[in-house]
Amino acid sequence: AYTVWESTLIQENFFNQLLKFDYLWVATEWHKDVVVEQGYPEHRVFVVNEGVSQEFFEDPVISNNSPFRFMFFGRWDYRKAVPEIIGSFLEAFPTEDVELILSADNPFSVDGFNSTEERLAHYLFNDSRIKVKHFLSREEYVDYIRSGDVFITCARSEGWNIPLIEAMAAGTPVIYSDWGAQLEFAKGKGTPVKILEEKPARIGADLGFAGEIPGNYAEPDFKDLVEKLKESYRDHISKKTEAVIVANEIRERFSWFKVGLD
Repeated sequence: AYTVWESTLIQENFFNQLLKFDYLWVATEWHKDVVVEQGYPEHRVFVVNEGVSQEFFEDPVISNNSPFRFMFFGRWDYRKAVPEIIGSFLEAFPTEDVELILSADNPFSVDGFNSTEERLAHYLFNDSRIKVKHFLSREEYVDYIRSGDVFITCARSEGWNIPLIEAMAAGTPVIYSDWGAQLEFAKGKGTPVKILEEKPARIGADLGFAGEIPGNYAEPDFKDLVEKLKESYRDHISKKTEAVIVANEIRERFSWFKVGLD
C-alpha cells in the first residue's frame, strides 16, 4: 500500500486495512514515524519520496516585478491556513507596493461560500492588491511559480506540499511552516515559520472545511509569519541568491528520475 496523510494519527479503520498489506510505502520519514508510533511494524514500512516535475528545472528567473509579487497556490481551508496567511500579508504590508497572487478556490468545502471572492468579503479582506486567480492552465501556473518573487505557504500540516517543492525547484524564495512532512525536502532551507504548539486536527470540521480527522496539526506562529514576510521583502536579493543554490539541491535529490532510481 502507498498512502499520504497530514495529521499525527490515521483513522482507525483505515489503519487496520493498511495492516493487511505486506508492506506500506509512505512519502516521508515523518509519515514513517507517525505510522510506527501508531503501531505499524517498522520493518514493513518504507519511505518512497514524491518528486518534482522537470518543467521547473529551467534556469531560475531573475524577476523584476513591479509591484513585488507574493504568491499562494492551494485550496482555501483550515489546514492550509488561508485566512491567516492573507491577514498576515495585510498586516505586514499595510501600504507597500506589493501584491498577493491568490489561487485558493475550493469548490468542495461546506462553509457556505461559493467562491474565493465571497470568502474574501466575509473576512473583510478588501484590498485591491489581492489578485484572485481561478484555476489556471498548467502553463500559467508554472510561469507564476517561476517568475514570482516569493511563494507563501504556512499550512498547519502538509502530506508533501507540491507547490512548495515546485517553487524551490524553480529557484523561487519560499516561506513555509516549520513542521511535518514537507521538512523532508525543505528543512534548513528557505524561510521557515515558527510553530507554537499542536492542536486537534478536527477543529477544521467546526469551520466547514473537513470531517472528523484524528490526531493533531501544528499551529504556526502567525506573528512570526508577519515578520518573515517583511524579511523576505526586505532581504529579497539574498533570499533569491540562496533559492537559486537550493534549486540545484532539490533538482538533484527529488527529480522523478532520481526518485525512481532510489
